[in-house]
Amino acid sequence: MAKQEVCVRSALHRGDYRKLTYWNMFGKDRRVGALFGAMLLVGAALLGCFFDNLSCRILGIVFCACPVLAILIMEFQILRVLRRGNLEARTEAEYRLGPGGVAASSAALPDGLCCAWEKIGGVYETRLFYLFFINRVQMFTIRKTDLSPAERRALLSLVHAHVPKAAMHLREAEAPRDCPVKTGRNMRRVLACSGKMRYDKSI
Repeated sequence: MAKQEVCVRSALHRGDYRKLTYWNMFGKDRRVGALFGAMLLVGAALLGCFFDNLSCRILGIVFCACPVLAILIMEFQILRVLRRGNLEARTEAEYRLGPGGVAASSAALPDGLCCAWEKIGGVYETRLFYLFFINRVQMFTIRKTDLSPAERRALLSLVHAHVPKAAMHLREAEAPRDCPVKTGRNMRRVLACSGKMRYDKSI
């Protein structure tokens, strides 16, 4: 049986970059948000209850300033990226998902970038995106609205077939029933679009 794959062109809209940056900081690992909240509470408590104590006052200011400073730095980086303009054109890429992994090609990556499934650190689903993480900050981003319903089912089937459960963070825990996946030694058909995928390298 010929290899089949899912292929889609997708790009970030202007408002997406800020959403993804904040999600990557606070939504992906909620412990970061909890830590920032705890630091603000402790800092406020030190300033409110021990303001006359110089050491506690300095410590309280530091505890309150660290989360605020981190968010300000993040906002500065976001604005710097957005000011370059034409974000959609700069981030548009063609993604191909198949049994071998995920490949992306774009104007910025004319030779393409390929990542085998075993190198994918995690697959996340949000309200708007499917995110395939290569490392903490590098990821393949596919907007859900750029996929047809059949392509969404095919994408999820490929993920369920090749990604360990511990690395899957999807809204639906089970694979789509109408798009069977690879189980054991048997490979069953998945819905996909036509095209060939080249794996020149893996990361």
